[in-house]
Amino acid sequence: MTPQRKSRWKRRTPAAWRALFAEQAQSGLSVKAFCAQRGIGYSTFARWKSALSGAEQTASQTIPFIELSPPRSSSNDGWDVEVTLGPDIVLRLARR
Repeated sequence: MTPQRKSRWKRRTPAAWRALFAEQAQSGLSVKAFCAQRGIGYSTFARWKSALSGAEQTASQTIPFIELSPPRSSSNDGWDVEVTLGPDIVLRLARR
């Protein structure tokens, strides 16, 4: 039977990473010095910080909705709607 090797990697939850980011900010140490003191890889710390801040920004963004209403006076019985969805993307609906 072989003895189990202790892993040098420590798994952290996103909440644990956020706590480390806050500790680093409060410590007054540079990110590199903080990581060296804690035994955390600098690139790992930076990658998690970037990933979690990107996720927070995406979650905080809302999709804008535009209320569409029919014109008040219409001279024809059909309807026309044109929605620009982005560069070179236009949705046109017409009923005649």
